[in-house]
Amino acid sequence: MTLDSGDLLLISTNDGGDIETLNSEFVMTNGFESASYISLFGGNIKDNGTESTKNKSWWGNQLSINDPDSKIISGTMAIIKGLPATPENLRKVETAAADDLAWFKSQEMCDTIEVEGSIPSRNRLELSIRMLKNGNELADFKFIVNWEGMSKNVS
Repeated sequence: MTLDSGDLLLISTNDGGDIETLNSEFVMTNGFESASYISLFGGNIKDNGTESTKNKSWWGNQLSINDPDSKIISGTMAIIKGLPATPENLRKVETAAADDLAWFKSQEMCDTIEVEGSIPSRNRLELSIRMLKNGNELADFKFIVNWEGMSKNVS
């Protein structure tokens, strides 16, 4: 394995995220899975994207080369950590996930992002992501994560 063969494949696990390995070697990907994982579940949940929480921003958002349109806020993570797993909040997660992934469209990597969420079991979230460009499928993957929602309100 060489590190110039794509990105390390990040996966969701029962206790967060991890780097995928196979036979003690890192698994690489040329797909959008790892960038999507970071967009959805990275960042800092205390940063809601406003000026008042700018000092709580993820360190990567502070880099001088960072494009303001690609700032990682992770609205998805804020919802699943802040709100209970309900059908109404599932729609909020789908909207937040589409917003968190919108930079793929602004960077013209794809023109359509489809996000479908489900609650397959108690306090679990399954997010299916499909990306298309000119009607052709570029990516189709899913993340299954713990829904850790508390009773406090996150907006």
